[in-house]
Order: sequence, then structure tokens, then C-alpha cells
Amino acid sequence: ELLSLSSLWEPIFGDGLQGGEDKQLSIPPSKLQDFITVVKNNYQQQSLKGHNPVLLVNPAIRPYVRSVIERFRPMTVVLSQNEIYPKVKIKTLGQI
Repeated sequence: ELLSLSSLWEPIFGDGLQGGEDKQLSIPPSKLQDFITVVKNNYQQQSLKGHNPVLLVNPAIRPYVRSVIERFRPMTVVLSQNEIYPKVKIKTLGQI
């Protein structure tokens, strides 16, 4: 079971990467707080339904999304499409 990062958040994280080799995430604090709120609300809804989905994100932004989420939901698994075995059956529960 998984939730995927929506086309709203993917470019925010992608555009927020600054620097050359050692990229750093630079997103306005208010946007980051909006993201945290959306993630918390979505996972709370899924938890009420008995689900604990993986969050699926673009490979380029995975480490940065993970570093944000692990601060408030360390038990949430964040994977990229590249990390899912092609023949595994997945159930998408929605988008964040």
C-alpha cells in the first residue's frame, strides 16, 4: 500500500534543490509547514482506516522528502519508483 507525492509537491521539492554537487533543499518555511500538515493529515486518515502506506516519490527528491518527514514521522517509509521491484503488486491509496 502506498501514497504517492502529487504533481503539486514534486515540483516544489524539485525546484527547491539548490547548489551543485552538494544540493540542499530550500523551500520557504510556510510551504514546508503546509507540506508537513498535508502529510500528517493524510497519514492520520490512512491510520484510521488501518493502513500505514509507504510514500512514493521521484528518485531525485527522495532523500530530501525523507529528511523532512523523518523529523515528525520517523516510522514512515519513503521510497522512489526505482526502489520498487517491478513485479510487486502495489495498491495506491491516494496522493499527497
